Amino acid sequence: MKEATELNEDMLEEAEHLALLEPEDDGTFFQVTNLLNIMDSESAKTDTTGPGLDMRKTLASVIITEKATTDPCVVMNALIRCLQMPEISTQRKMNIYNIMQEIIQQEGEMEEHCIQRLVAIASKQMRDITEAEDFETAEVASETLVALSRNHFSLVMYELQHHLKPLNLTDEFVIVTLAKLANGNVFEFMPYMGITLATIFTMLRLANEAKMRQVICSAMETFCETVQFYLRHLEDSLYPVMTEDQFAVKLFPMYRYFVTVWLRHQDLEVKLGVIKSLRPMLSLLLPNDDLREQVYDYIPLLLAEFQGGLEALFVTQVLRQILEASVTTNTPIPPMLLHPIFTELHVQVCSKAPAQQQFSSQNLMEIVHCFIALARSYPKELMKFFFSQVEMSKEAVRVGTLALIRAVVSADDPKINIKTIYLAIRVVKNTLSDTRSKVRMAILRIIGQLVLSGFQEKIKGWGLKYVSVQLTLSTYKLTNRRECFYQRDLEEKMVHKVTMDTVKIITSSISGMTNEFWVRLLCYIMETDYTEALTPICISLTNLAENQIHGKDTEAGIAGKSKHVDLPAPQKLLARLLVLMSSPYKGEGRGIAMLNLLRTLSQSIAPSMADMWEQEIPLLVQYLEEHTEFTWNQKTWEDMLIQFLRNSLKKTRGTSWSLRLSKELNNQIETFDSPSLEKGFLYRALGFTLGMGLEADRVEVLLLELLYKTDYSNDFDREGVILCFGLCARGQVKTVLNVLQDFEERIQESEQSWQIGAWRKDHPWRRETVKSALMVMYSCVSSYCHPQMLLTHVDSPITSKIIHHYSSSCQDISLKMAFMKSVVQVTNAIKSIQDPEDFQFAHKSALTGLIVVIIKAEPPDHLVSPVRSMAMDALSQLRPHLSTSVAEMLSNDSLRQWEAQIVVCQARPGGT
Repeated sequence: MKEATELNEDMLEEAEHLALLEPEDDGTFFQVTNLLNIMDSESAKTDTTGPGLDMRKTLASVIITEKATTDPCVVMNALIRCLQMPEISTQRKMNIYNIMQEIIQQEGEMEEHCIQRLVAIASKQMRDITEAEDFETAEVASETLVALSRNHFSLVMYELQHHLKPLNLTDEFVIVTLAKLANGNVFEFMPYMGITLATIFTMLRLANEAKMRQVICSAMETFCETVQFYLRHLEDSLYPVMTEDQFAVKLFPMYRYFVTVWLRHQDLEVKLGVIKSLRPMLSLLLPNDDLREQVYDYIPLLLAEFQGGLEALFVTQVLRQILEASVTTNTPIPPMLLHPIFTELHVQVCSKAPAQQQFSSQNLMEIVHCFIALARSYPKELMKFFFSQVEMSKEAVRVGTLALIRAVVSADDPKINIKTIYLAIRVVKNTLSDTRSKVRMAILRIIGQLVLSGFQEKIKGWGLKYVSVQLTLSTYKLTNRRECFYQRDLEEKMVHKVTMDTVKIITSSISGMTNEFWVRLLCYIMETDYTEALTPICISLTNLAENQIHGKDTEAGIAGKSKHVDLPAPQKLLARLLVLMSSPYKGEGRGIAMLNLLRTLSQSIAPSMADMWEQEIPLLVQYLEEHTEFTWNQKTWEDMLIQFLRNSLKKTRGTSWSLRLSKELNNQIETFDSPSLEKGFLYRALGFTLGMGLEADRVEVLLLELLYKTDYSNDFDREGVILCFGLCARGQVKTVLNVLQDFEERIQESEQSWQIGAWRKDHPWRRETVKSALMVMYSCVSSYCHPQMLLTHVDSPITSKIIHHYSSSCQDISLKMAFMKSVVQVTNAIKSIQDPEDFQFAHKSALTGLIVVIIKAEPPDHLVSPVRSMAMDALSQLRPHLSTSVAEMLSNDSLRQWEAQIVVCQARPGGT
């Protein structure tokens, strides 16, 4: 009976509205109708032919809107009458409502009876939803009511509140429109907020459909955000309102019902709507001391949703909000809830996110903030939980736990005190023995973060030792890697990179580090075969040295005024860096990094060189900066380094500095491969440095040691030693000749015996190989020694030794080539002397005779051969006085050789 009465009242109310909507201007009504017809026809064309033909539709709408400027009420009544026409299409309704919204925005306030008619019809059509198309009409009708509310709020609100009754489930668009009104008219809506919330709460038990629950959740989200805005701008309000606590009291029952009932709904969309509405609710509930602790009681229900299929991010955001509120308000969460919170959050960090989780990375960031909040209030409990987790020894669990510890360390928060850091380090130390790559990287990152966060003192000892061990271990694994373990090598490279980054952080820290770490890094440069790591190490050493020089590390015991740092062996460091700089673009441009390190350590390596290095090192750096690995010239660069070495050693004259440097260079020979640019330069630098030594007896020892350890079967090493002896002869010709003679005596050379193999069990020497090397070594001495010294020693022992070694050998092709190369070098050296004072080369005839024999021994059918060519070249350099028969033989031989060369050239493709 009651429903029938309400139905009759609605019918009477609609009849009254229809009576009021008689046309006041039939002309306007028909004109509006025709324009609407045009819009309907153009909409149909647009649907079939595309959006390019809706100009007439837009024009028709503009005409109606323009007409409303002169008589808005007449036009609005005409549009309302059109809305009431039977069997009106959805598209026509949408067009009418859109035009109305434009007129409302354009005109502002209008006659009240016109607005009342529009509110009534829009409200009715917004609530009458029987088909899917009616949703579109309801939506534009709702937007029209919102547009009206800007100037006629009371009329619209009265209509909506009329349909919002306690214990009676209203239409969904009434809720939707109320939320829009609250969002667009904050201060006007506030007097109605309390009754609106109370009435909606009575509907919750009646809202069984998922769609209605989503609508209410979305509306609650908007209502709470509106209240927050209002509370932030109380000074702008003219209406009597409730306090923040009163709002919170009205909200809490709804929060409780959402969490305990609706959050357990099977529909994920409903769950998502509930979770999204909780955040703005909590912003109003958590500041209330009484309600905050009641909110804590429902945390287990939130934690359960991590297993409920909902996107974890949204649950974590709500949990973070609660945890951070407990920190800021100093209201502890019940102890019994801590372990479940730790566990549910921790497992998400240590396990792979499900495929359906779209926001896993954002979720991890939210989890990190949760753990930071927990560390602020419950450091002891949290670190105890972390300790229990790392004891499981599962890699993923350890890596995840260490990552969270790093996040806690990095949090710039005064509430995370030194005790928390101490407990965190205890957990980290429990994992130091883990050799798995990911765990090692996680520990290294924590050590680096401790330094960045200002806890340098906490890593001295265990932290620095761990970094040093990882530096050595990763280098060893990379230099002894196997091709079949590509994945392991890749992981080890990552460990090495993280180690390098950590070293850079440590050495760049404001307070510097201990002397032990400094020595470890220096030893790494001296010993490592993994030269790709040298650039970052040199940069780190430079930073550390600068900190020490400026007195930033008092524990290292280094005086800032002296600009001195401790070096295990300055000559060893210079030798190592000098040789490595011969290939300056390897390892990400190690040359510049090493030069900068030398410049920084100049006072420690050799104070006498410091001023010169300050001037010359920038020039070397400039050269490298102006070139690349594709444009630089190897010889030019090596010449620059040798000149730098020469100028440096000049500053140490009268000391044993150059001799010590020579010893260190000599020790490094076996650390480089043959052939290599570094080893080639090493031989050159060693010869030059030995030549500047003052103590001849100690130079002899080093030269003799070099002769014994050379593998003469290796062409590169043999030529390198020959060059070294030649360069040394520039300043030590007598010493070099004495060493060569002593070497020959020690290996018991004689015409009857040749006992060389006993000296080299790893690489037994061949007789002819050593003899050829000795011949070229003597001739190389003649090429580099001082002219006056050459005149003294060229006949004996240089040339006599060359003749002796050749004559006492088997005279194979290689020995003949070496002999003739020696002859050419000696004769060229003699020719280069200015004013030789009628020098007579005593062994010219003997050399000529040996060369003629070589030429005669060549087969006639081998006219074009390396031996014959070199022999003819050697004779041309000697210019001997030959007998007529020998001269004629050589002339004919030369002619035949020339003819043979022509034939060979013509036989080649494109030969001329």
